[in-house]
Amino acid sequence: MSNNPDSAETLLTGYNHELFDALEGPDEAFNVVKSLNGENVIDTTIWDLFVRHDMWDKFGITLLHRHFNMAPSEKLVSVDNTSVP
Repeated sequence: MSNNPDSAETLLTGYNHELFDALEGPDEAFNVVKSLNGENVIDTTIWDLFVRHDMWDKFGITLLHRHFNMAPSEKLVSVDNTSVP
């Protein structure tokens, strides 16, 4: 199994704390998107795909990132719309 958080195989497997640990902070993650011309890809290619297939109001795009470290024994859960370990 790949520990690359971008791989499809990884996204389809069960929880793995190493994937969370591999995520960048919000600023670093955004800088990676910018360095890969991601904003332009979202504004053109992805937007065109969403509109062409009438998906623009059904799906969205999110920037995977983390704000804090967690122990291997912890899992990220949502409590009152706030993510907490």
